[in-house]
Amino acid sequence: MYVDTPFWTVDTLFYTIIDTSKVIPRWFYYYISTLNLNKFNEGTTIPSLTTKTLYEIDVPEHSLNYQQHIVDIIGSLDNKIENNNKIIEKLQRKIDFIFNKFYNNMLESNIFIKCKLKEYAKKIITGTTPFTKEDKYWGNSIDFITIPDMQNNVYILDTIRKLSTECERNFNNRIVPKNSIAISCIATVGLVSIIPHNAITNQQINSVIFNDENDCYYFYELFKTMKENLIKLGSGGSATLNINKNIFSNIEVIVPYKNEMEQFCKKTNSLFELILS
Repeated sequence: MYVDTPFWTVDTLFYTIIDTSKVIPRWFYYYISTLNLNKFNEGTTIPSLTTKTLYEIDVPEHSLNYQQHIVDIIGSLDNKIENNNKIIEKLQRKIDFIFNKFYNNMLESNIFIKCKLKEYAKKIITGTTPFTKEDKYWGNSIDFITIPDMQNNVYILDTIRKLSTECERNFNNRIVPKNSIAISCIATVGLVSIIPHNAITNQQINSVIFNDENDCYYFYELFKTMKENLIKLGSGGSATLNINKNIFSNIEVIVPYKNEMEQFCKKTNSLFELILS
């Protein structure tokens, strides 16, 4: 994290005071962000770094002009990302407003059915993690979705890790098609994202596949409103939240009649497509 105002930190964080006669702080932030700090881990049960290790990290020597050039280029991309995020937030608020109005009207007009999720969904898939020590399973063929990939993302466009073509063949029954919904169900419960292209998730995530792809827009909004209930379902008296596939499949959902579902999709489809773009 780059901070340009005074701050305090807890004792589990390190901070660096930069010699600005040699290094532009934001350039150093961009550089350090490219390093895989996990390889410097010195912890046993808990991953950790020491100041001694951090002091020994090599930092390339570049002129201030060069550093500023890099900062200008990446900074302009940061600004673009920030502007896009603001647009996405506005679009999301608009979709939420449409959904809330639609949902309340649906309840008042009694134009819905109640059913178990497994009775409506085409298929529900619980993910898996291929053996991590098998290099043949890891590559760049298909996205491997984990909890961090879902954080603050309506659509999961990219993932930290990817799987190989061989893994894609061997785990063909775990492939989740586009316009399915991913819901986190272990440890971090209640995150919801739309999967825009074929992917495989880990075991912490249940994915819902629909007969009509457009249903994903309604269910994305519906599951967002169900977060507190999902957390309660996952508590089960244990320290770690866990909603297994059986519990998840039997969740009762409220689904609008077919015509009403189509109307909701028509109202929100273009907004979701704007978010995606």
